[in-house]
Amino acid sequence: MARKTQDPHSSYWANSGYFFFYGYHFLELLSRGRLVELARELGGYRRRHRGVWDGLLAPLLFLAPKFLKRRLTQRYLRVPIRTDFARRWASASAVPEEMYRRMPLNRALKTRVEVSLPQLLREEDRNAIAYSIESRLPFLDHRLVEFAMNLPGGYKIHRGQTKYVLREALRGVLPEDIRTRAGKLGFGTPINDWLRSPEMSAFVREVFTSPEFRGRPYLDPERILALFEDHQAGRTDSYQTLWKALNLELWLRRFVDPSQVTPP
Repeated sequence: MARKTQDPHSSYWANSGYFFFYGYHFLELLSRGRLVELARELGGYRRRHRGVWDGLLAPLLFLAPKFLKRRLTQRYLRVPIRTDFARRWASASAVPEEMYRRMPLNRALKTRVEVSLPQLLREEDRNAIAYSIESRLPFLDHRLVEFAMNLPGGYKIHRGQTKYVLREALRGVLPEDIRTRAGKLGFGTPINDWLRSPEMSAFVREVFTSPEFRGRPYLDPERILALFEDHQAGRTDSYQTLWKALNLELWLRRFVDPSQVTPP
């Protein structure tokens, strides 16, 4: 039986506490010469996250030169972008250099908040309105955010455990198996089930084999289709990449293709 692999978007990197933050923490301790504490943090990480190398490899990504950082980012994410398109536009993106560079942990957290929070809030707001829910986001109280942003890194990552100060604050409030859980659970949708259902599977295959999709300059249609077939056969869990490719194509058909037609 073929070995089943994980889509990187659904791996520990994305779903188990954002492991790249360990990289910032480890490098910050190293730069400050706190070698004993660094050794303890590395040991705590290995005990809590056996077999998960993301947090230990993240410092290498942050220290890599620009050209190698782009290559490593593309390889790690395994996004099936057309080679000529990636070669043409990779240098135009500042994301690898700005988001995956060496910086203090608190600066990295601030950067992620500035980049990711607007998108997440837009999605949260639309979902709440769609179901007539008056949602509240208590962790975004500006006083709490300002307090958290000024805490030293050791209060956030401690002996390989993320969200340390929050976990300690909830000691005796939450059950211990929840308070100390290493895995991160999001509000997921059953995309896997959708893609593997007979109706959806036929529709997705039709999209990925269509002349429109194959003619786009962005994604490699052969690699996408191969990824889809491996996913359907259970050899991979690639639903995130496939779902994004599908929605990109549908978005292009809805909003881009009509504008390319010259009216008579």
